[in-house]
Amino acid sequence: LLQHWDVSSNQLTGTLSSALFSSSSFKNIKSFQFNSNLNLFGTIPTEIGLATSLELIEGDNNEFRGTIPSELGQLKELKYLQFDHNRLYGSFPNQYLCNISVIMIDCKNDINGAFIHNCHCC
Repeated sequence: LLQHWDVSSNQLTGTLSSALFSSSSFKNIKSFQFNSNLNLFGTIPTEIGLATSLELIEGDNNEFRGTIPSELGQLKELKYLQFDHNRLYGSFPNQYLCNISVIMIDCKNDINGAFIHNCHCC
């Protein structure tokens, strides 16, 4: 089974499809890296919360806009979250911080919320 999917730096363009996260084959993915494509845009799909095995998400250096979906709170295994250098805004709810060891999210974004000592940035 595929557990690690890295499509970083592949000059991908377009949006992340919600169908991707709804797929049965995505349920076992532990890490999803799609950083530094520069032409990925749109919002982060709420269906990302269906990928409950995710431990690592790297989506930095893209053109994502909008808020961080609250469905990230459903990812109980998530330890590393990186969305810096996008165009995200809004708040980052405290419940996301419980299990995450490293959060890199506020650089070049307009995010408010409580970041704790294990948050790294720029």
